[in-house]
Amino acid sequence: TPIEAGIYEFELIVNDGDDYSEGDRIKVTVRINILPTVEVEESLNGRRFRVGDLITLRGEASDPEDGELGGDRLVWSSNLQGNLGMGAEISVDTLQVGNHVITLSVEDSDGGISRDQIVLNVFSNIEIVAPSNGSRFRAGGLITLRGMASDSVDGESGGDVLSWSSSLQGELGVGAEISVDNLQVGSHVIKLSVRNSDGLIGEDQIVLDVFSNTAPIAMAGEDQSVLVGELVQLDGSESTADEAFALLASMAR
Repeated sequence: TPIEAGIYEFELIVNDGDDYSEGDRIKVTVRINILPTVEVEESLNGRRFRVGDLITLRGEASDPEDGELGGDRLVWSSNLQGNLGMGAEISVDTLQVGNHVITLSVEDSDGGISRDQIVLNVFSNIEIVAPSNGSRFRAGGLITLRGMASDSVDGESGGDVLSWSSSLQGELGVGAEISVDNLQVGSHVIKLSVRNSDGLIGEDQIVLDVFSNTAPIAMAGEDQSVLVGELVQLDGSESTADEAFALLASMAR
């Protein structure tokens, strides 16, 4: 049965059945565990960092019963990457691209746990420069893909650390600029990925539409003979093209 906070005495009496008994008493102190307080340095909340940046996380915690808490009592974690380390201050340079909810958890000697959180954004300085998102190309046409990337670890990136891929055709090539003329008809998600020397990956992507290069067919109908003043019916409805097209009529004598 739960009892309220306070000091209680409990007595144990042992009887041997021959009217001889022995007793013993203990004192039990029932106390309320007040949870510890914990706080992450607020100046980091909402900050943005490039992938690979060294980020120092600081926090502090204390408990009414245990006093100041530190060491393995303080645990840092990310919602994207899990455990990051322990202690009042840690430095990390391995946060992946994305929005991280950083949590500092503290546990007192009675098992009471408190938490504080901040949000950090880690971004990759990688960009597809050309072509622009949503561009359209005829199948078989030469398409030049151009991108750029840099980070705090390696500086400006190029060569085989930059790789291009298509959602429809897979790997397309490597380098800051490549040209392709073999994209199949369809909507392609073109992705540019970079991996720095620490193994961290960033990416950017655009969507390109490649449409069929089938030549249009013009069908103006049969030759006609009409009298002056009669209405001439022009019908090009049998014509075809891959896209919406306009019918242009010209008259010659």
